[in-house]
Amino acid sequence: MAGEREGHCGPYGLTTDSSDSRLLAACETIGATLDGVYAARFGVRPSGPPAEGIVLFRELSTYRAYVSRDGRLAAGYAGFASDFDGLVVLHAGSGRKSAITTLAHELTHLVHRRALGTNLPPWLSEGLADAIGDGATEEGIGPLVGLSGVESQAERLRGALSRGWTRPLAELAGLPRSGFDRGVRSFDYEQSALLVRHLLLDPSLAPRFKAYLADLAKGERYDPERLRAALEISWSGLEAGFESWLHSAKR
Repeated sequence: MAGEREGHCGPYGLTTDSSDSRLLAACETIGATLDGVYAARFGVRPSGPPAEGIVLFRELSTYRAYVSRDGRLAAGYAGFASDFDGLVVLHAGSGRKSAITTLAHELTHLVHRRALGTNLPPWLSEGLADAIGDGATEEGIGPLVGLSGVESQAERLRGALSRGWTRPLAELAGLPRSGFDRGVRSFDYEQSALLVRHLLLDPSLAPRFKAYLADLAKGERYDPERLRAALEISWSGLEAGFESWLHSAKR
């Protein structure tokens, strides 16, 4: 990229053409604190130091040109994380706030590999990444507080639930990557983000959920029925509790 410079965001190498000092400072803070926040929030400590890097484009157009040259047709609009070459690639063309949340979300996908392995189901991988990214600001990664920071997602999901447009949670929990977020109308991302938030904030479910994540970290293969049993709740009970929380959680 023209005008690129090399640097670091905590332990992550950085290549960028951005001169936004506030964005770069936020990148440093997030990179330096992510492993600790991950361990505290999910009860699983990533093993070993990160070996990945970040490519941050100032403009959407240069990001798109990179994606096109690289042939990554499935790359996200705002950014993506690649297990293949250990990179998070993103742009700041939609503003500093969007770039910061995207950075934290995509870096979390890479941390999964050191903490939980490479076989997470899509709902869990995306939901955990949102549980970090949705609270990221210039000051760092903020705490999970009710629906703070995800109000618009919650509103969309409430509307979808009222119209019967969402999947049963048992189905969502069993989806492979090839079936996740497919079709003209999908609320898989909203369900995943908010379900993980519910599991982390519910006083009864949180310790059971974290214990199951610890089992995954030890090498247990993900199984939706094993998760349900670990949560000590039926799918219908989880569905009812989730919807009740979604409608009553502090906004």
